[in-house]
Amino acid sequence: MCKTCRNSHFRESFLGRDGKLLKNCKPCREKQKTYRETYHRKHPHAAEENQARYNKTTKAKARTAKHRKTEKWAATRQRHRETELFQQTTDAYRNSDRRKEIRAAEYERIHSDPGLHLQHNIGCRISAMIRDSSVESRTALGAVGFGSRQELMDHFESMFEGWMNWSNHGVLSADPSSPRVWHVGHRIALNHFDPNNPGDVKRCWNPKNLFPQCARENIASQIKLPDEAILLRIRDCWPVAWGGVLPMGSIL
Repeated sequence: MCKTCRNSHFRESFLGRDGKLLKNCKPCREKQKTYRETYHRKHPHAAEENQARYNKTTKAKARTAKHRKTEKWAATRQRHRETELFQQTTDAYRNSDRRKEIRAAEYERIHSDPGLHLQHNIGCRISAMIRDSSVESRTALGAVGFGSRQELMDHFESMFEGWMNWSNHGVLSADPSSPRVWHVGHRIALNHFDPNNPGDVKRCWNPKNLFPQCARENIASQIKLPDEAILLRIRDCWPVAWGGVLPMGSIL
C-alpha cells in the first residue's frame, strides 16, 4: 500500500533505482517530482530558503554525513572534479581578490603568533630537508627529535607505501588527474596542540606522531583523530590539554 495515495499496487511500483522498496508508489513519486519542479520554477527564492532551513536541521546533517561516507558520493565528487566547469571555477577562484585576501589574513594570523610562526617554520624546514639533500636545519631536527637529516629520511622511508618515493613529496595539485603526492602527516593533527606550549611543541613533532601521508588524505582528515589502537601506541604524543585521558567522542 502506498503511503501517500493509500492504494495497493504491484511490488514493482515501489522499486527504486537501487532495487530497494520505497514507501510511495511510482505514480505518486512522479507527481511529487512534477510538483517540486513547478514550485521551484515559480518560487525560486522560497525553494532556496526552504532548502537552507532543512540543511541546518540535525536530520539533514546526519543524512549528509552518512552519505559522504559512501562510495557513491566519492564517485560523484570525482566526476565533478573532472568536469570543465570545476576547472573553470577553480581557476577563477585562484585568480580572485577574495583568495588573495584570505591568504593574506592567514599569513598574518600565523606569523603574528610566536607559536604558530615556530610551528610553520619547523614544517617548512622539514619539507626543505626532504626535497634538498644540501639542507640540514639543526633547529628543526632538534624540535622533532632527530640527530641528523639521515635519521629523518630513514624514519619516513621506513613507512613508505608502495607508490611513495622521495620525488613525489610536494604540493598537491588541484588537477584530479595529477600524480599522487605525499605530505608529512601528523597522526594527531596540529590543531590539537597549543603551539605556544613548549611541551605541546615537542609532542606534536615527536617522531611517533610523524608519518608519510597521501596529500589528499591529509587534507581530507583535517583534525580527525585516528582510531583508539593508534592513539594508545603514541601516548607520548598526546596534547598536554588532554591530561593523559583520551577526549570523549573524539575517536572517529
